[in-house]
Amino acid sequence: MFTAKFIIDERRKNTLMLRITNNRKKVCLAMGLSLSKQALENALSENVKPENISYRVVITHWQSLIEDVKIGLLKERRQDEDVFVIRELL
Repeated sequence: MFTAKFIIDERRKNTLMLRITNNRKKVCLAMGLSLSKQALENALSENVKPENISYRVVITHWQSLIEDVKIGLLKERRQDEDVFVIRELL
């Protein structure tokens, strides 16, 4: 089953990226936000600072979509799907 992780690409002006990995293949999806690593860590933590709540909302939305796609792929027995296909499903 694929994994997904939020990362910051410093080469692209601190762009928030979603890295999808499946069968040792990786693909990234730009989330359209720029933030620091510290802001991302705070948005993912239990105690979110007020200035990072909007990031938390976006991340929570994407985490929900990721789980829906995982469940759909499991039901259809498509766990070994190509990462590019998974990216399109999101």
